[in-house]
Amino acid sequence: MNNLFENRSFEPMLLGEITTPFDDDDYLFELKFDGYRALLFIDEKQVKIYNRHHTEITHLYPELQILKRKGKYILDGEIVVFKDGLPSFLELQKRAHLKDKTKIKVQSINLPVVFVAFDCLYANKDLTKVFLEQRKEVLNTFPENANFLISKAYPKQGKKLFQFAKKHNLEGIVAKKKDSTYEINTRSNNWLKIKNYHYQNFYAIGYIKFTNYLKVYLAKRDKNNFYYVGKVLIYDNNPAYEMLKKVKEKKYPIIDLKEKITTINPCYQIRVGFIEKTPHNELRQPFFVAILTN
Repeated sequence: MNNLFENRSFEPMLLGEITTPFDDDDYLFELKFDGYRALLFIDEKQVKIYNRHHTEITHLYPELQILKRKGKYILDGEIVVFKDGLPSFLELQKRAHLKDKTKIKVQSINLPVVFVAFDCLYANKDLTKVFLEQRKEVLNTFPENANFLISKAYPKQGKKLFQFAKKHNLEGIVAKKKDSTYEINTRSNNWLKIKNYHYQNFYAIGYIKFTNYLKVYLAKRDKNNFYYVGKVLIYDNNPAYEMLKKVKEKKYPIIDLKEKITTINPCYQIRVGFIEKTPHNELRQPFFVAILTN
């Protein structure tokens, strides 16, 4: 790829994932912001914004044009909306789904986004082969403002930063090797996300069967009523797949459930991990952990 800034036909470096925080002198640790990943292409005329799938989304966030700067730069980071000092993915969704130009303009004032930058992969020249610590030095030359923050990197102490994330109910942390280069179009274990998951048990109250997996519907129970909270996929190589298929069907109402599903006797609970609950008490990013007998 001859000119990263001009071609733009690439996707950002993606992260591996582990479950346990750690301390290591060879790593920098950062908070993980709950937003939309984006690449910003900046020069003195305009700021072009692309999501992680290389779709241009410049029109959605006109307030980020304030970041125009002499020269040519590519910044990597997260588009975030803050509420009460903390990232709010639910508030961000209100911006991301707008289509009307007038509404976008109004919300850019009433519900402005912040670009939280954590890397600079181009600064008048390609920096992707430069070590992370040096790229951070270039990034730190950008002045912060109301729509732009630089993600602070902490050396060595991942465990302490993860405890901070848990205390403030943040999404988690990221561990990055100090000497890592920027690997475009790649998911690399040189960068590792460690998410602050919550865990809870819910009743399996039904499913939809697909070729090699079940979409299992989950509910919480309040006396004799079941309230829908979300769904999780269970594949046919998991023992829980056959266990649930053998459960007898049972017809009963599930409050707040709009889909038509095969309802079953709620004799099993599913332990799931998830990022948070929405204001409607539904789970964000739920995943299967274990099946439990009531």
